[in-house]
Amino acid sequence: MATACPQPAPSTFTNITTDQAQGWYGVWNVYSVHHFLTVWATALNTTSSEKAILGVINLGVANTATTVLTSLVSKYGLNPNADAAMVKLAQVKTVKPEPQYGNRHGNGQSSNPTGAQWRAILYAKMQSVSDLVAGNFTNFIGMVGEGDFSVRGLAGVDALVDSLKNGTKVGV
Repeated sequence: MATACPQPAPSTFTNITTDQAQGWYGVWNVYSVHHFLTVWATALNTTSSEKAILGVINLGVANTATTVLTSLVSKYGLNPNADAAMVKLAQVKTVKPEPQYGNRHGNGQSSNPTGAQWRAILYAKMQSVSDLVAGNFTNFIGMVGEGDFSVRGLAGVDALVDSLKNGTKVGV
């Protein structure tokens, strides 16, 4: 997940065909989605993010990786439309139910994971979102179809880590 995907070489779009331009934008979207998901995974996996993660946990109720990720994205998001596309994929139901943590009725996997445990849980969730995008063309098109990943300048890891650490929202 955290391996770098190289940014496509810039194109001047001088004397190129429509197919070449569409190909470049296709590659750019693959790069942008990978970059965006990697930024979130890396930022959520840093020690300095634990305070923000623990700050959105609802004690006494069932928390899942999806509910915690959704709360974090809402509070610290990078790009409203790209964030919404990521959350939509995070909410896709899988065959195996998502573990619940902190459920006061005793149905949770553990009472209250530590910050480090939540970092690992969220990193694994980001990997599953990445797998959904990479493994299914419909999911990929659903994420990039509105053009939100065609823009340049999606925030980087440092900006998101600072946002999580300082409790301030970055981006648009």
